[in-house]
Amino acid sequence: MSWPQCFNLSITKRPNTPGNDSYGAFWNAWQCLRRGMSANLRRKPCRKVLTYAEIQASDHWWEYDRNYITQMAEGGVLSYFFSDEQGNANVYCGVAPHWMEIVLGQRYDEIKRTLTRCGYVLESPRPDLAAIAAAVVDSPFVEVDKFVAQLMPNSAGEGWELDVDLSATPASQVGPKERARLDKIFAAKRCMCDFCQKLRKTS
Repeated sequence: MSWPQCFNLSITKRPNTPGNDSYGAFWNAWQCLRRGMSANLRRKPCRKVLTYAEIQASDHWWEYDRNYITQMAEGGVLSYFFSDEQGNANVYCGVAPHWMEIVLGQRYDEIKRTLTRCGYVLESPRPDLAAIAAAVVDSPFVEVDKFVAQLMPNSAGEGWELDVDLSATPASQVGPKERARLDKIFAAKRCMCDFCQKLRKTS
């Protein structure tokens, strides 16, 4: 399993509903997803990712004009793309869509109602939360020194390398005890983000 840097909602127009509000659908659905993440992810490492996601919304998505969002909706999708333009947030670009998928599973009915009020039908299936938490992943997310990082397969051979964002601790500064913990996580091939750990505890 890889981590996409884009989260999509599949939608269709509600029949016999005049005045479909694609702009409202895009932003109202995002607010539902954002609130779901904020309610479940309160620890400082998670808040850093959420802050980054909110910056993406305010700095990039607001540039979408109504015609662009309408064209997206006409094509049957509302797309939320996370861009690592400065090369310092590649991990967060994958974490945010992962968490949005989980929130969709948790708040599916709320998001469906939100889209319905804007004249659209949610066509994306409800995500299977237990399956997400149990999925085998090539590059697990993990908290390292109060940052969310990613364990990547080592390009030079066996083992892992640490992909970090912003001012997170690089692999060269990871101590023996922490390295042993990360070895176990990489071998287990399970996402260790806050959300997935909570899901596994409740499933």
